[in-house]
Amino acid sequence: RQSAEEHRALFETNPFPVWVYDALTLRFVAVNEATVREYGYSRDEFQRMTLLDIQPPEEALTLIPVIEAGKATGLVGYEWRHRRKDGSVFDVEVNAQSINFRGRQARIVLARDITVRKRATRGLEISEGRFRKLFQHSLGLICTHDLEGNLISVNPAAARALDYSI
Repeated sequence: RQSAEEHRALFETNPFPVWVYDALTLRFVAVNEATVREYGYSRDEFQRMTLLDIQPPEEALTLIPVIEAGKATGLVGYEWRHRRKDGSVFDVEVNAQSINFRGRQARIVLARDITVRKRATRGLEISEGRFRKLFQHSLGLICTHDLEGNLISVNPAAARALDYSI
């Protein structure tokens, strides 16, 4: 009994959304308080929902094959977009593990909002692309080197001036 209470406490107090869904029906069977806060649905509403209900419609079609493929594996991680009750869509990283829950095959899922991280990554990619264009098309002589002074890269203008080929 104490072990069950400890597990319940760990589930409920986890700061990340955690839920259990039935592996056959995809219906939510348990959600923690962080899930309720993050997604905006009550526990009762979640009990009437399936995983497809938190997916944007364009991604729901790809969910079923991924779940089917993951049934035979243990812990799996994926990146998805999820939809809150208010309709807003956000990026999540989910980790799922097969478990036996109340006598049925189920999966326990931990979800983390990675919207900010993905936005920052996209910003860095855009910035790097601009730098790369500037580096490649600049008429100025641009070189990069390591701390020992070894050349790492030269732009085409510098290569021509130094009589190097790129």
